[in-house]
Amino acid sequence: PGEELLPEDEPADAPASEQQEQQVDEEVVAQLESMGFPRVRCVKAIKKTGNCGAEAAMNWIFEHMEDPDIDAPEPEQQPQQPSAASSSVDPAAVEQLMAMGFPKDRVERALGQTSGDANRALDRLLSSADDDDDDNAAANPESEASRDDSANASKFELTGFVSHKGTSVHCGHYVASIRHGLGDTGKWFLFNDSKVVEQPEPQPEQAYVYFFTRID
Repeated sequence: PGEELLPEDEPADAPASEQQEQQVDEEVVAQLESMGFPRVRCVKAIKKTGNCGAEAAMNWIFEHMEDPDIDAPEPEQQPQQPSAASSSVDPAAVEQLMAMGFPKDRVERALGQTSGDANRALDRLLSSADDDDDDNAAANPESEASRDDSANASKFELTGFVSHKGTSVHCGHYVASIRHGLGDTGKWFLFNDSKVVEQPEPQPEQAYVYFFTRID
């Protein structure tokens, strides 16, 4: 009697720092992805370094390249499911390859044959120029004579490119991507100053300088 019941304390919300830790800066993710690293690795690096920016995350990636679980999703991170639109050709990839001088029909065909992979599509466009000429000659016999010069054209494969990393032309630096080996067995490596790491997803469409190797 005479006692007043006090309301039970509501459970406290998670600390703001803990909530922030679960979020990543998509701009930083995009910067790391542009260097050829998979998204899951970029997200993990950003979280492991406490959202301290691209430089810290990139250093973490270089330091943990040999970790067997570097590309394993974090426990709370669910692998992204491909959307229904992923099977269609990406208009941005079409524009990027067309900017290199390839006609739209060939670009769309190459992307369709490589599941939308712009890098593989570029290799296919560069290595299948003669095949396309042969197909066109068969469809247009009257133009075959005018294409005799292209019948002996050499084939080239992209083996390196130089990209600029930075928010503007006034800052950042240049990095080189080099392909070791030709064909499907070739692997890409990123040369960033004195650091060299494997580059699973190179993005040649963002490069300034390209290097090709003659393969015939």
